[in-house]
Amino acid sequence: MTRVSIVGSAATSLQTAEHLIRAGMSVDLFTEEPAPFGLLNNCPDGGALRLFGNIRIGVDITMDEILHDDAEALLRARGVAYTSWSGGCPENPIDWDAVIERASLVPVVYL
Repeated sequence: MTRVSIVGSAATSLQTAEHLIRAGMSVDLFTEEPAPFGLLNNCPDGGALRLFGNIRIGVDITMDEILHDDAEALLRARGVAYTSWSGGCPENPIDWDAVIERASLVPVVYL
């Protein structure tokens, strides 16, 4: 499966991620924010989307490293604190409605 990296979590980034995933690709989304904005709920379910939040391109990781290395392993090896989630685990699906109910006062981003 082809993996594509997108830097930024603006509306156009999320729409691009959605189209790439629907076309059968995997997407790594890098953003300086801890979580992307609400349009992400339009992306398809599954493990095709990985978030790397609180990441500064050029400081925490370079564009060349994103293109040529396993970003997750590299960030862990450097001890960079980042937020993350992926599309979930098919064996233990997440009950997002229950999560949202428990976190009624906390903004929640879900697929």
